[in-house]
Amino acid sequence: MPSVENKTFGEITIGDSASTERTLQAGDVRAWAAAFGEGGALSGPGESLAAAGIVTGVLTALVGSALPGPGSSIRAASVQIKGALPIATVMTARLVVREKRPDQGVVVLDGQCTDPTGQVVATAILEVLAPTTRQRLEVAEHRLDGLIERCRNLKPMLTGVVHPCSADALAGAVEAAEAGLIKPVLYGPESEIRQVADRAHLDIAKCRLVATDGPEDSAQKAAMAAGAGEVAALMKGSLHTDVLLHAIMQKDAKLRTGRLISHCVMVSAPTYARRFVVSDVALNIAPDTDQKRDICQNAIGFARALGIDLPKVAVLAAVEMVQTKMPATRPPHCAPFCHHLAREEHREHESGCGRTSGRARRREV
Repeated sequence: MPSVENKTFGEITIGDSASTERTLQAGDVRAWAAAFGEGGALSGPGESLAAAGIVTGVLTALVGSALPGPGSSIRAASVQIKGALPIATVMTARLVVREKRPDQGVVVLDGQCTDPTGQVVATAILEVLAPTTRQRLEVAEHRLDGLIERCRNLKPMLTGVVHPCSADALAGAVEAAEAGLIKPVLYGPESEIRQVADRAHLDIAKCRLVATDGPEDSAQKAAMAAGAGEVAALMKGSLHTDVLLHAIMQKDAKLRTGRLISHCVMVSAPTYARRFVVSDVALNIAPDTDQKRDICQNAIGFARALGIDLPKVAVLAAVEMVQTKMPATRPPHCAPFCHHLAREEHREHESGCGRTSGRARRREV
């Protein structure tokens, strides 16, 4: 994991500088404008609070990550907007040390933001209390890296990898094993898996291999192993989803629980500040009210297992407006579910959320 290191007050010299680049989107400015109660243009010289907020955020982030870096504390900041912020193109932000105040431990920084042509769109002055001791801060390269860090002290999970007969599928299992997340058991035609590993230069020497005759046999043997407790989880390889689910749903596999099976995906979008879970976009085509409840509760358990202690639930349809040909948008269809969901939430709140918490705990295993 990459890291950032600070400069202490004693190490900083006048003229030291740091810079970063950001590409703003129109939605970013609109979000800031909404936060400040502005409903007008994207940005304008000297007038837009949204533009001032964005510039302040970019420059203060640069203070915390580079100059002086971790351990800094901003005492004062003033920003002047001189032109429209560039949209969908690169904006360069730069800080330069103008002054040091030894009696206060404060450094004064000149800030500047420019568009791709070099035109200055904003200036700033920041007074920063610089750190006095060296600090190093590890920073995730991707916002989902934090999930791997949460598992760092956990034992690898014995995982059945079902038919990993493509380079991508096999690489996913190998990389997860190298990260200490799983101990893979590979279910598939042995010769085919070894050929894929050789071509992709993947080391599967530490992986147990269970030979099968094809995708259906891989799915059946993996599902039976999961039902017997021989593996703790299943990981889909390069077989069709319906083949895997058919094996999982067989009574002999002993994996059916009476609860609806649903699909969840966690999304980390670069243009949205938080991760979010979407469900169900793969398995249940036209769920009824009880099935929607199960889908919702499965998603809540999934989110809690990934560290979101209090998930917020939004019930969505494919479009925003009521459409007569889309039953999910019509009040007779969506209102009962919302009412049912609220009733379930109230009941679980009164009981200390024990039932949902218990389901969440089971999903963490």
